[in-house]
Amino acid sequence: MSRPLPYNERALLFRLAQDDAVAFSTLFLYHYDSIFTAASKLLKDKAAAEDVCQQVFVTLWEKRHQTEMIENLSSYLFVCARNLIVARFKKQTILQKYQRQQMSVPPTGAPDPEHLLMGRQQEQLVQQAITLLPPKQQQAFRLSRDQGLAHKDISRIMGISVPTVKEHISKSLASIRKFLSQYQTYLLPLAMAWLLK
Repeated sequence: MSRPLPYNERALLFRLAQDDAVAFSTLFLYHYDSIFTAASKLLKDKAAAEDVCQQVFVTLWEKRHQTEMIENLSSYLFVCARNLIVARFKKQTILQKYQRQQMSVPPTGAPDPEHLLMGRQQEQLVQQAITLLPPKQQQAFRLSRDQGLAHKDISRIMGISVPTVKEHISKSLASIRKFLSQYQTYLLPLAMAWLLK
């Protein structure tokens, strides 16, 4: 059973959205132990668990201007920690696979500068399109694409139904596609591929 928060969490989230470092410290001190314990059980490594906890709260601070929309901070932090842990496991697996391949495959040439430039341009276009979305659509889209959350997790964080989450994301994709359609066709396929990944 979780201990009661000695302050009004909604009020703390509101203050955090206003750049209040004291509110952030209060939330950090209250939630850190539970996040660390959960991370430690999954990672079996205290140093790695501490790293995950640090990333979780760095993310919370970086996204502080969106915290007023969080309905359940505990769920939000646990989901964030879980996704970081999953990403860590995936990264380790990919790195191990890459290292095995490097032992048997000769090194390839440097990436094509034009291809890299196009990749940066399409990413900038997509990010510009996202910033033009209504706040709720933007939050749902970013939770889905940037943090890789499932619709169920997004609905819990935002305090809305799963169908509403799906509607927000669907409308977001439609708006972004419409925005991208006005740009040069050589960038459009790359941007569309990013949206569908």
